[in-house]
Amino acid sequence: MLDTLPEEAFDRLTSLAAELFDSPIALVSLIDEQRQWFKSHHGLDATSTPREWSFCAHAIKQSPGTTFVVEDASVDPRFSANPLVTGDPNIRFYAGVVLTGSDGHNLGTLCIIDREPRPTPTANELERLQTLSKVVVDQLELQRSRRKIDEKNALLQMAERMSGLGRWRFDVADAKISWSDEVFRIHGLPVGANEPDFESLLALYHDEDRDILAGLVDRALTTGQGYELEARVRRPNGEVRNVTTKAECILDEAGAIQSLIGVFQDATDQVDAARFVRAVTDSVPGMIGYWDNDLRCRFANAAYLDWFGRSSEQMLGITMQDLMGERLFAENEPFIRAAMRGEHQNFERTLTKPSGVIGHTSANYIPDVDDAGRVRGMFVQVTDVTALKEAGLRLEHTNQLLEEARDRAETATAVKSEFLANMSHEIRTPLTSILGFTNLLKERADLDVSARTQISSVAGASQALLSIVNDILDFSKLEAGHVKIKPQPVALSAMLRDALLLFSPMAQAKGLGLEFVAAGLLPEGVSIDPDKTRQILINLIGNAVKFTDSGVVKLVATYDRAAERLNIDIEDTGAGMTPEQQSVLFQRFSQVDGSSTRSHGGTGLGLAICKGLSVAMGGDIGVRSSVGKGTTFFFHIAAPITKLADARSETTSSSAAPLEDLRVLVVDDNPSNRELARIILEGLGAIVTDAEDGFVGLQAARTEPVDVILLDLRMPRLSGPEVLMRLRSEDGPNQNVPVVAFTAGSDIDRLDDAHSFNGLVHKPIAPLELIETIISSVNGHNRLSM
Repeated sequence: MLDTLPEEAFDRLTSLAAELFDSPIALVSLIDEQRQWFKSHHGLDATSTPREWSFCAHAIKQSPGTTFVVEDASVDPRFSANPLVTGDPNIRFYAGVVLTGSDGHNLGTLCIIDREPRPTPTANELERLQTLSKVVVDQLELQRSRRKIDEKNALLQMAERMSGLGRWRFDVADAKISWSDEVFRIHGLPVGANEPDFESLLALYHDEDRDILAGLVDRALTTGQGYELEARVRRPNGEVRNVTTKAECILDEAGAIQSLIGVFQDATDQVDAARFVRAVTDSVPGMIGYWDNDLRCRFANAAYLDWFGRSSEQMLGITMQDLMGERLFAENEPFIRAAMRGEHQNFERTLTKPSGVIGHTSANYIPDVDDAGRVRGMFVQVTDVTALKEAGLRLEHTNQLLEEARDRAETATAVKSEFLANMSHEIRTPLTSILGFTNLLKERADLDVSARTQISSVAGASQALLSIVNDILDFSKLEAGHVKIKPQPVALSAMLRDALLLFSPMAQAKGLGLEFVAAGLLPEGVSIDPDKTRQILINLIGNAVKFTDSGVVKLVATYDRAAERLNIDIEDTGAGMTPEQQSVLFQRFSQVDGSSTRSHGGTGLGLAICKGLSVAMGGDIGVRSSVGKGTTFFFHIAAPITKLADARSETTSSSAAPLEDLRVLVVDDNPSNRELARIILEGLGAIVTDAEDGFVGLQAARTEPVDVILLDLRMPRLSGPEVLMRLRSEDGPNQNVPVVAFTAGSDIDRLDDAHSFNGLVHKPIAPLELIETIISSVNGHNRLSM
């Protein structure tokens, strides 16, 4: 197996091991005298290491199936000076299960590796790793069995070539002729050329033999009788060769003739027949024998003798009953009698050799019928398919294990998604109150400078925490494939300028210039997802401003009309990056400066999210940078040209109409959220009532008419969607009033396309978004699009 090509089956297993055990590296490692070689290496670029460096060399000294665990290699005297510990990949934790072949020889390990110390896995976790190791061993054994089968087939081809004996087949249904390589050679034709049709085949025979062959084939197809023929064929160069062919009819289950099969031999230079037959059959990977009509053995090749543990002298003349024994003969007798009636038989059988070893065989009983139609005996051809059968059973078991492992992984992914959704709700709920009330406090005129500074610090820290939560949730959705792209007509230039202008205060504070450049004519409107595109722009522009101390940040937009593609470059005049720093970009949790003293914060997910979003929108993202010369991040997305709607722009004017006397019902299980919404809305003249959960909110909506309902999605007793469904299905004063979803983005993604919310207000509350969404919903301009 060493130095063979990568195989998907092994790569799936190491990927599954890495996922199940949350380890960055998983390997299938095989050992020889000088090195350890990786049949599969998830999370590691190297394909081999010296044997003396390998943890695997220690593991295979253990008993078969043993799990070898190193919790912290840096303090283990066996490994603390190991180059794989002191240098890349900086191994700390190692757990490897010994891979033992069917011959009892330890081959290597299936191992998981971490760059951080870990405790010894639990018994259940070790059992999972051992189960995966058994799957790896089964795959290794299956590969070995396939190689043996290929070797046997190669021997068969070699035997044909050495003996000058070819095989042919004629299918009745489509009159297709198939030749083995040796038949081409006997006819003097290039190996692999197109086989001739029947008429062209007849033309190759000597004039005196052509009609005889045609008559024998016609008789065989009419009566089902095989034939033997000695004839002459003329090669393309004019050389005439003497040939011998023998044919038998193959019948389908209904007894109809399905095909003719036969052998074809160049007898021009024929040697002694007995020696020739012996050499050929002894080279064939299977048992070949001949039994006369008294069921006595007249010929048995070497494989036949080996299977039954007898010499040639002991085999010749023995009856089939004495050879097989009473029980096995009784099992085979129906096939034997059918063959003696002239019916070809093919079947599979499990046999016990005289040595006691169980074997699986595929047998053919071919009747030997003379020209008069009498059965003179039968040819027996038996192939030992034990390795293939056992490999198939192991593969079936392997597939079952893989399916179970896949199901467990899918369950774990679903649990993770549910956990993230719950945590999002639990974190955003207090953040809504913190951000909302701090923003309200900042607007008070009676605050002194110290208090205003402290409140700004609280707001900034809360906003940073919200950004971290959003990054984690966005990346989780990208990993799970749950991001929905919602294209809509967008005023392209306005959207790009707005995204750039968001960073004017930050840029002005640092003395930086912001420039927008349209390189060529940009279309007025394109069909893109504005939110996802804006998210990429804000991330890239924000990074450029954050990491640039002087100069300018430039947004350059071009449009490829032939490809209907929008190309964006974000250029800065910052410090630039080395090739090594660029190589870790767009990877999750990676930052150019990951040290504890770094001057800029962040989760390390922003660029990974940008890449996922750009790919989801039919594009990609990349970077160009040189140290001291600045950096350019570039991305492109699919952006078909479209017409813009005439009536209304994408955003509502910030000078929204007052909410004087507007009746608003706020339904949320968090008192701080209800109070914050009440303060904002009543400050603009609205009349606010509230309810502490979905059940109480539904009761209130059934009795008192309101103009709009602000409804949290995740609440005890009745969720927001359940409240909305009942409200719309029941007659009542608020059956058709606008209902605005009030929750985290992760919850709104859980709704299906059939929901009927009229808008969405995100948590934490942004007062302007709250006011604009309520006015838009009441005026009938908005319905939340999925």
